[in-house]
Amino acid sequence: MIPLRRRSIRLPGYDYSKAGAYYVTICARKGCDLVRDTLGDLVKSCWFAIPRHFPHVTLDAFVLMPDHLHGILVFDDPVGAGYIPPLHVVVGTFKAAVSRKLGFGIWQRNYYEHIVRNEDDLNRIRHYIDDNPTAAPRR
Repeated sequence: MIPLRRRSIRLPGYDYSKAGAYYVTICARKGCDLVRDTLGDLVKSCWFAIPRHFPHVTLDAFVLMPDHLHGILVFDDPVGAGYIPPLHVVVGTFKAAVSRKLGFGIWQRNYYEHIVRNEDDLNRIRHYIDDNPTAAPRR
């Protein structure tokens, strides 16, 4: 039997360490409620700690929903820097930090990403993130 391979949603050949803004959606495994007090606080503290671990990354809009989060990560163009960790390393480190502090994994494999192309795109995504909690169905 041939093992199934997941099809990558990444843009082939794109350098995800390049300066720019990236919109990400990270989903929790079924049954995890991310807005529970202690879990939500832990997820937020790890998200807001990203710039401490990755100084080339600035945080933009963010929202934590019951089963996923949306956020915009802005990669700066550090002058004279050597290796710049790409988006998948930043997101993977965030997900691992939350899971390590909890003692078990809560995230689905992979995540959704979108390369923000211009100011209009950025503003549209910010608006979506800001409105997401009011548009979400109530449980």
